Amino acid sequence: MERLIHWWFAPKFPDLQTKKVLEYKPESFKNLVNDRIRTWLIHPIKRRLAKYYLLFLQRFFGIKVLGITGSSGKTTLKEMIADILSTIGETVATFANIDPVFNIPTTILKCKPATKYLVLEMGVEYPGDMDFYLWLAKPDVGIITNINSTHTEFLQDLDGVAKEKAKLIQSLSKTGYAILNADDKEVVKISPKTQAKIYWYNQPDSLALAENIAVSKDFKTSFNLIIDQERALVTLPLLGDHFISLALAAITVGQIFNISFENIKSCLENFKPSPHRMIPIRSKGDIVIIDDSYNANPFATIQSLKTFSGLGEGRKIFVFGEMKELGNYAVRGHEEVGTFAAKTGVDMIFSLGDLTLHTLRKAVMGGISKSNTRLFNNKASLINHLKKSLRPKDLILVKGSRFMAMEEIVEAMA
Repeated sequence: MERLIHWWFAPKFPDLQTKKVLEYKPESFKNLVNDRIRTWLIHPIKRRLAKYYLLFLQRFFGIKVLGITGSSGKTTLKEMIADILSTIGETVATFANIDPVFNIPTTILKCKPATKYLVLEMGVEYPGDMDFYLWLAKPDVGIITNINSTHTEFLQDLDGVAKEKAKLIQSLSKTGYAILNADDKEVVKISPKTQAKIYWYNQPDSLALAENIAVSKDFKTSFNLIIDQERALVTLPLLGDHFISLALAAITVGQIFNISFENIKSCLENFKPSPHRMIPIRSKGDIVIIDDSYNANPFATIQSLKTFSGLGEGRKIFVFGEMKELGNYAVRGHEEVGTFAAKTGVDMIFSLGDLTLHTLRKAVMGGISKSNTRLFNNKASLINHLKKSLRPKDLILVKGSRFMAMEEIVEAMA
């Protein structure tokens, strides 16, 4: 019976995804009925329609499929690539951050015969997720931003994360392209697993280079872009040099598809940032809130802190929500954040979630005054204490896992 259910949901549908779907029980009877219709009828049929429709588009209309995975930066990179490709042909990309299990089939079915490019965000949470995505869509181009200890509650450890993400480039044919981050040792380690042509970014002989990276007073990030013999100053409406790495990956895609230097530059400078990703908000009293509340893992949090440390002249206050789904890496991951926060000169840390006690402890060991660190039981008390603690020119970084809904703190403080 279990095999039959698994097959009906879709061949290659991950076991843990099946379990999650079956365990979900809406509160009202109406919602329960709607959910069961979607679960047992609409979604299984939609997945099969999407798979074979895409095969049809690939074979008869030549649509190019790009798959993006990585531990962080996927959504921003997806939007950058979609913007750049749209300058030369109709482009469809996965919307927002809906679970890819549902998002990818829906996105495929939005394509038309006139669609030239399909950009799919392929975030993995459970073992077998990537197998399911690749059953749905076989990419022509695979991009990996980075590989870090995320979702290790289900993927066990860093090797488990790397193994799952590596399946993307393993699936590429000899005529495909793998765009890989040379600055990430785990990405470099898995690169021999692909037979596709590899284009590296973040190394001296890459197709595109970035020099003289700087953050302006209005919280934009500029750099000198070098492609072949052309050079130009590019100003991204994004805060943080880690976005430059994503821009270089997107530029590499543009180079592969022969998009002009001018179009690439224009797309990057007119890019619209996704919500809650290093968004600066000016508040009363000359206070600046950096809203990076969408999600968090240790690597991404440390990257945000690195940028945060170089901003402004006032005190740096880090508002931190517990990071989820880290499994055996949970304690060490939270400790690493605390150690780095102290190292980069954070003045105060206010946190939510029991695991952040490890962050606070390491921060104090690193030199932050114990009186400037505090764990709160709820958001209301944290917000109240934070408001009382503020001084003019203070800077506040808000970050935490999606589960913690840290954007509610941003909204209360803005």
